[in-house]
Amino acid sequence: MDDAAAEAVPMLPVAGPLDANSPHALSDAALGYARQALSPATRRAYGSHLRAWEAWCTAKGAVAAPAAPALVANHLAELAGQRAYVTLTSRVSAIAQAHALLRLPFDLRDPELRKTLQGIGRAHGTRPKRQAAPLLSGEILKVAGACGGDLRGERDHALLLLGFAGALRRSELVEIRVGDLTFGPHGLSVFLPRSKADQAGEGSVVTIAADPLSAHCPVGAVRAWLDRAGIDQGWVFRRISRDDAVGRRGLSAESVRLILKARAREAGYTDADLVRITPHSLRGVVQNLPFLGHTGVRRPPACEGRITTGGVSFAGGGRPPRSQARWG
Repeated sequence: MDDAAAEAVPMLPVAGPLDANSPHALSDAALGYARQALSPATRRAYGSHLRAWEAWCTAKGAVAAPAAPALVANHLAELAGQRAYVTLTSRVSAIAQAHALLRLPFDLRDPELRKTLQGIGRAHGTRPKRQAAPLLSGEILKVAGACGGDLRGERDHALLLLGFAGALRRSELVEIRVGDLTFGPHGLSVFLPRSKADQAGEGSVVTIAADPLSAHCPVGAVRAWLDRAGIDQGWVFRRISRDDAVGRRGLSAESVRLILKARAREAGYTDADLVRITPHSLRGVVQNLPFLGHTGVRRPPACEGRITTGGVSFAGGGRPPRSQARWG
């Protein structure tokens, strides 16, 4: 995880001093843990929302915290039609979270605020305007086939196939270390210490079946990348310098998006296609392959239950049912 991802939610400027010595005030340590209750991705998103909220308040000559619900409603009204509805609700959540950490009053159920949000939803709709297009097995093979045989090609080939076969989020892909991999005679088990659906950090295992007869076997692709890059510990998917030196640092989540876009373009996808192809597209397997066993939690399935479709072997483990929802 990079430093930016580890940053806590920034605090808003408060009207009036806070008494740090009050027994009702959180200590620095307690405040740090309270912030850690949010995932790194959520903290980044909330931080962006809070900076935008503070800038808007400054321009209006208003106080960012404590915020009057009517002021927040006015802010949302200005953004209506320019930002997605889910962005507006996320901004309200960020403001409320900051107030909660600062022990400042903020009423999410305020009638004016609620009615404003409802009216925005009715006028502009609540669904995302753009959906990530799920990639099917034939399409991922086309993209993976465009990776080439050089060092970067080996990495990207393994990255895309593993992400698709395991229905992994990009945040999960970039956090995988060599110690999280267990190669077996029939496949590969990937331990995920934490994920979006596992905020408590209990960990889960996704099992990927091997298909030795396929040129696009995700298990073989991962092994080939590790062997060629000489990686035996640390991050699995790493940055590569311009002179083809494999670095020690892992890829960022944003790098996964850029790699997918670049390889899809090389595979012949148009600019119009690329708009709808995102890292969520790698998880189209969850929607398009109903044989995946959705039990509400990930589990380590038996490799004997593996299924191979279109040259890609898929995980037999389940993804929570909400993964079948639309993506924004």
